[in-house]
Amino acid sequence: MLFATIGQGAIFLWMTAAGAVIGAVTLAFDALRCILQAGKILSAALDFAAGAVASAVLIAALIIGNYGRVRFYELFAAALGLALFRFAAASPAHAAMKKLAALLKVAGKRLNSYKVIKYLLK
Repeated sequence: MLFATIGQGAIFLWMTAAGAVIGAVTLAFDALRCILQAGKILSAALDFAAGAVASAVLIAALIIGNYGRVRFYELFAAALGLALFRFAAASPAHAAMKKLAALLKVAGKRLNSYKVIKYLLK
C-alpha cells in the first residue's frame, strides 16, 4: 500500500491543534510588541523570535504526530488551525486582554492614591 490511511484523522486533529497553538504564540508576541512599544529593531527581533517559536512548535508537532514525515494534509491542517484561531479565537482573546488592561489600569490608579505607595515609588 502506497499511503497508510489509518490514523490520518487523529494526525489531522493534532496538526490543527498545533496550528492553533502557533496562532496563540503569534498573538502573544503581538501583545508583547504592543506592551513594549517596540521600535523597528525590537520589532524585528520579536518577529524573528515568534517565527522561531512557531517553527519549533510545527516541527515538534510533526515529529510527535507522524514521526517527522511531512505530508500535505498535515501542513494544510496546521494552516487551518492557525486560520481558525485567528478568525474565531483571536477577537475574544483580544477583547479579554483589553478588559484585563483596563482592570490593571484602574488598580494602578487606586494603588497610586495611597500615600504609602507614593512614598515607596519615589
